[in-house]
Amino acid sequence: MKDWSVGAEELIHESVYEAHAHKDFLSDRLIQSLRTRRQIFSDHFIGSVLDDAWTVSGDAGFTAYLGESVFTPTTLDVVNSKVRINFNGVYCFRTSWFPKIVAVVRPPWLTDIKFEVTLFRDSDNYIGFRFDSSVSPNWYAVCRNGGVETAEDTGVAATSDFTELKADVETVNIVRFTINGVLKKTIGTNVPSTLLEPQIEVETLTDATKNLLIDSVDLYSDRRP
Repeated sequence: MKDWSVGAEELIHESVYEAHAHKDFLSDRLIQSLRTRRQIFSDHFIGSVLDDAWTVSGDAGFTAYLGESVFTPTTLDVVNSKVRINFNGVYCFRTSWFPKIVAVVRPPWLTDIKFEVTLFRDSDNYIGFRFDSSVSPNWYAVCRNGGVETAEDTGVAATSDFTELKADVETVNIVRFTINGVLKKTIGTNVPSTLLEPQIEVETLTDATKNLLIDSVDLYSDRRP
């Protein structure tokens, strides 16, 4: 009579292995779902009153206009005059929370101007996009940590059209930079680990006023309350 016990034992072991593998798969999916980022802030600048989260600041004499669903900060007509919009030191992100900023902006000016769209701590620590007409006609992807930066040319020229910029911290050491839905750069060096806030800044490089039209800002994080 044939002994079926060996085959049955192998079948049981295989079934147990598959069950554990399925459990591990489900656990991985559960962990992944728990770490899925959610939108924590969205502003499309509708209405005539700026959201309370924002603070506008800059060199004396700047102006700022909210209307037609865009926010427009404008510098003074003095070289290196700046104006910015941020959360006024309310640092709501760490790279370990895998933050993402998505901003839609339109620069009316493409000469004698510099602007940055960032997750920002200070001038030595930030992640984001930079356009500096004195350096290049293109957008740069930037990670800056402790005053040391990695800045890479995206190969995408700034235009006076509305442009979607996305800086996506995928891991504590990897940031992906997307322009108008197309991945342009991935940076894995000089990613800051400090607390960050959103900031968009405009600087004139001549003795004339310069501004930037900000259509929307959306922020994401996997931090749970």
